[in-house]
Amino acid sequence: MLGRRLIPGLLSAYSIMAPIVEPPAFIKVPAKNHSATVILVHGLGDSGFGMQSLASQLQSDGLGHCEFYLPHAPTRAITANGGHRMPAWFNLFSFNPPSEDDEAGMLESFASIDQLIANEIDSGIEASRIVIGGFSQGATMSLLTGMISSRQLGGVAVLSGRLPLRDKAGKYPKLKELASPHAASVPIFWGHGAVDPMISHSLGRLSADFLTSEIGVPTAPATGEAKGLTFKTYDGLAHSIGSQEMKDLGAWLNKVLPA
Repeated sequence: MLGRRLIPGLLSAYSIMAPIVEPPAFIKVPAKNHSATVILVHGLGDSGFGMQSLASQLQSDGLGHCEFYLPHAPTRAITANGGHRMPAWFNLFSFNPPSEDDEAGMLESFASIDQLIANEIDSGIEASRIVIGGFSQGATMSLLTGMISSRQLGGVAVLSGRLPLRDKAGKYPKLKELASPHAASVPIFWGHGAVDPMISHSLGRLSADFLTSEIGVPTAPATGEAKGLTFKTYDGLAHSIGSQEMKDLGAWLNKVLPA
């Protein structure tokens, strides 16, 4: 049976009773010489299977030392989609921002993903050798995890994502409140399509600017070091992961998780 662990600092998000947290079900893409781990989090309505081709491509592009974990989101009703049930990390109340975020759902999913990270650390992989990344809703969850986890991860990859924990006014005070002391030190790769109709490029850019101005994440140095925030725009790319974006992500991962 998978270990059970309490997630520090999140009791108030649920109740005064300590929650029992289990990691999500996942697909594992093993590595022969496992010295680092990458967790890839899928988007709304998808599953871990939807990230398998990306994981396989990244492994073949110099990341053969990395094991990949591809978690599955639970099924939940989506308000913005007429209450239709689908795999989702959190509910969406509207497809048009600045609608309020499902804070409870986000923190619940964070706790389960953070437990997956804890189990990997328990197996012998250091937190600095673990990167979490995702697409769309999974990108937002990856960013939340990297910013509020008590463990300083090796990096966060955001593909067509946005900031989590938005309030009714379109602001992010809860994210600032929960941000860990090391949030500004976590390297971040952010890729966004210039013509994304679901999560606009402008929202992605504003989200990245918030990280630099409000959380203190520095802009990545021009030398190409694996530090700070790297933001890349892909002309002509809509709400998907492009081939050049995959190459850039692979190059960044090889810097933050060298063999």
